[in-house]
Amino acid sequence: MTDCDCTQWLKSKPHGSVLYISFGSFALCSKNNIEEIATGLLLSEVNFIWALRPNIVRYDEDYILPVGFLDEIKGRGRGRGRVDNQPTNRKLVVDDWRIGLNLCDGKSLTREEVAKKIGHLMSGKSMEDLRKEIIKVKKTLENVLAVNGSSAKNLCQFITDVKAKISEHLCLGGMIWDHCTFLQLFDYVLFNCVIFE
Repeated sequence: MTDCDCTQWLKSKPHGSVLYISFGSFALCSKNNIEEIATGLLLSEVNFIWALRPNIVRYDEDYILPVGFLDEIKGRGRGRGRVDNQPTNRKLVVDDWRIGLNLCDGKSLTREEVAKKIGHLMSGKSMEDLRKEIIKVKKTLENVLAVNGSSAKNLCQFITDVKAKISEHLCLGGMIWDHCTFLQLFDYVLFNCVIFE
């Protein structure tokens, strides 16, 4: 599924009705736990996006979902096969930001438990509390990423520091560089390669 397909599918669902499931990029999970989570998702009857790496169980295992799972989810679920590095996401989402749920605390997992936790998360007071926390995190991220937010300020400070180091090395190193031309080239490369990619 492409990102565009996923976006269109998300837009077709009611606001706040889609569950996102991810194990990150390093976690390994037993095939039994994957099957229990998949069956629990079916039992919960919620819309979901599941970021499931092909090598979540073993590097030589191709198909890990229960037989018939994809047919049974019909229009309720989407799977994403590629997940970027996310080693700390579970800690941030569950422990720090409190906007997610840890399905498995190292013990075995049952489909009924998965369905119950998903139901608890997606409805009632738990959902209301979760949405309040999500709004707080969203506001924090918007402030950080704003034009004069800390992210922009830190990037500008980094650029200033790098320019100062380059200027220092140009003067001390005895290199024959046109200082202004070099800094203009640095600005162009940084602006076109870092900011927009």
